[in-house]
Amino acid sequence: MGSVKENLLTKGFSGKIGDEIVFRQVRNRTLFAKRPRKRNNPLPTEQSERFAKAVLYAKTALADPALRTEYENVAFLGGLNSAYVAALTDYLRKPVISLVYTDQYTGAIGEVIWITAQDDFKITSVEISLQRPDGSVVETAQAVAEGGRWKFTSTKANAVRTGTKVIVKAKDRPGQEVMVEQVLS
Repeated sequence: MGSVKENLLTKGFSGKIGDEIVFRQVRNRTLFAKRPRKRNNPLPTEQSERFAKAVLYAKTALADPALRTEYENVAFLGGLNSAYVAALTDYLRKPVISLVYTDQYTGAIGEVIWITAQDDFKITSVEISLQRPDGSVVETAQAVAEGGRWKFTSTKANAVRTGTKVIVKAKDRPGQEVMVEQVLS
């Protein structure tokens, strides 16, 4: 794609010339390129459906003034072109659970499990479920954000720590969810 600088003839020009050259205005610059060809996509793919959902989320999110302001700030700080791009990115990137720290948990009431979960923008909730080796649920609760991590404090006793399954689910603002399971030894 070429760029036109300081040319009085093409300054501010947009459109096409014949069937070969297209002019566009991008950030107060005139760009020109070969005319794009249409692609034949007979059926939507899983990827295109996911992107369509991301577009719908971005449009809906930006309709909320508070959320729009938050995405504008994220876009500015992250070097993104617009709040719309920030909202699209937020939808398309799932959160990541990088650490479930269970060393302090022995099965007694009041013990803590720490979770480190990241997202490009914001994690809205982290849920923890403890299951005994036979599959019965000891407890399920929401973790609390504290100091950049998430903290779960047990409220029920678990007599058998070995073999207990810790299931952690993290969710971001667009509702993208990720799950990690860890079996205690």
